Amino acid sequence: KGKDKKSIDLRRAVHLFNDCFGGEEVVVNGRSEQEARFEVEKQAFIAAFSALPEVIRKRDTETAEHRHTLASQRRQAAAEELRCGYVENREAKQEERAHTS
Repeated sequence: KGKDKKSIDLRRAVHLFNDCFGGEEVVVNGRSEQEARFEVEKQAFIAAFSALPEVIRKRDTETAEHRHTLASQRRQAAAEELRCGYVENREAKQEERAHTS
């Protein structure tokens, strides 16, 4: 617990498939079709495996959310600085106008 589990890449998945499956045993006209079946099953497995969504580890999600939060906070701080600068600049201009009128 507490450690990230590694995701399985295609190479490792095919290795596991080869270790766990051998193809359905079918005999046609006295000949075994097991090897041919195995290849068809393996290709179907590879296609299904390749169609799986990419794994996003919880740690990566939290980091991305943290970065997004920090970016939002920076934008808010920058907007507040701009607003304050605008208000101060506007007030200074109003004061200047009042003294010159």
